[in-house]
Amino acid sequence: LVEASKSRIFRQMENGMYLRMAVIDYILQTKGEQTNAIN
Repeated sequence: LVEASKSRIFRQMENGMYLRMAVIDYILQTKGEQTNAIN
């Protein structure tokens, strides 16, 4: 199933990695802005 020519599992895994990276980046930027606002 994973090695089938029409399988999308690897593509979905790769897209999921970029999505997680974007979410983590957004969270870290938001936390940094909140910290700067407090100071």
